[in-house]
Amino acid sequence: MKGLGKRFSDVGSIARASDWWSSKMPTLLAAFYAPFILTGRPIVPAWREGLVLLAALVVGATYVSIINDLADIREDRAAGKPNRLAGRPRRIALSMVLIVALVASGVAFAYHWRDDPALVLVYVAAWLSFTAYSLSPLRLKECGFAGLMADACGAHLFPSLTAALVAFRAAGVAPWPFWTGVLAVWALGTGLRSILGHQLRDADADRRSGSQTFVQRVGENKARRCGERLFFPLELITLFALLALLPGKIPALGLAAYSTATIIKLQARQWSITLVEPRSQCVTLLADYYVTLLPLSLLLAATSRHPQDAAVLLTHLILFAPILLSEATLFLAILRARGLSFALRGPDRRQGKR
Repeated sequence: MKGLGKRFSDVGSIARASDWWSSKMPTLLAAFYAPFILTGRPIVPAWREGLVLLAALVVGATYVSIINDLADIREDRAAGKPNRLAGRPRRIALSMVLIVALVASGVAFAYHWRDDPALVLVYVAAWLSFTAYSLSPLRLKECGFAGLMADACGAHLFPSLTAALVAFRAAGVAPWPFWTGVLAVWALGTGLRSILGHQLRDADADRRSGSQTFVQRVGENKARRCGERLFFPLELITLFALLALLPGKIPALGLAAYSTATIIKLQARQWSITLVEPRSQCVTLLADYYVTLLPLSLLLAATSRHPQDAAVLLTHLILFAPILLSEATLFLAILRARGLSFALRGPDRRQGKR
């Protein structure tokens, strides 16, 4: 029994679900929810396809985590970074077994969607993108801009298109080309900004290991400007377009609520905004919106039109309770602190008027 528990613990550590469950899955599910609002269809009748999609995304994300760690063992050692597989032959052997099982599962999902060639294409493309990003002989991670594109496509573009095409398929509606195209550009912009921020954060480690990432090739300042002046504007414009194309006001109100909450947080903590590189005492603009208010506002919009979709909203709240509670608790604490601050300053202001 103890040995079985150890194996499960090893699998959990290898999968690195904590690195992607709360930070990636809510955004990808938002790409699944949105087409139902766009077409006026309820989400609940598509619950089976939604579960299949979630399982397919989890399988892909686990595969990515494993091959990244396997491919980076030597590089992480040179950089002095921890690696869950380094020096652990049993975990490496287990990883090999898991890779076979995960690839087989991916093939099964592709077969499930075999009557939809476009859907199969984008789902398989996500796997191929990350394989090319991580593994030799291509290992696009060390090929400058090609590495940015491979990561952005594998982590954001193709999974988002997979989610949207599954939704259109489940709704019984042909994909809307213009909206799907805008979604693709937004997902690509989001992915490029995300991987660029990751490379900027790891710049020192990549320099020690000699990894030729985009940031190492062009320099940190030029890479940062590229993210701020190109990738972020592209992402922001297409986000506005996506929300504007959806019927109703609730999705746009979700973005407005995020903007208000962010201003309050920045003022209360005296923090600043960063667009690309994660830094201490900074808010990476839109990062927490994508995993909290974006999917929630879409589900509220769906529920307002189809009350049965409240079941999907409740399920989403349960699945992502930790990140949602964390953000809500932080914001409420800030509001309480501001209320106390106003209360303490109030008498001083009145005395000053006398």
